[in-house]
Amino acid sequence: MRQPFAPPTPEQKIHLAVLKIKLSELEPKFNLFVYMQRVNKIKSYYPPINSIITIAETAIKNNKSRLWGYFSNALKEEFPKEFANLNINENNQFKNEPTGMKEIMRRIGR
Repeated sequence: MRQPFAPPTPEQKIHLAVLKIKLSELEPKFNLFVYMQRVNKIKSYYPPINSIITIAETAIKNNKSRLWGYFSNALKEEFPKEFANLNINENNQFKNEPTGMKEIMRRIGR
């Protein structure tokens, strides 16, 4: 199955690894990668990496507790934004493509 969000870049992978260590040092300990695996198991795709990074940085900065719930609630807010961005990007990518049957037939008739 195709993942809706882009895979992490090498830079994002490094950033995630650093965040994983920082989150595991908080009390109670939180494993970022286990959380991402659970999201993948439930949703059948990994969460958007930029959202995960932003949420993790905010959690660390604000010394959040109950991180599982914090991440879950934050992702509930982020998923619609990320999907909207995907739709906008896809629409922009194809906005100059012909969409009508008349245009398709015109191109075939060339």
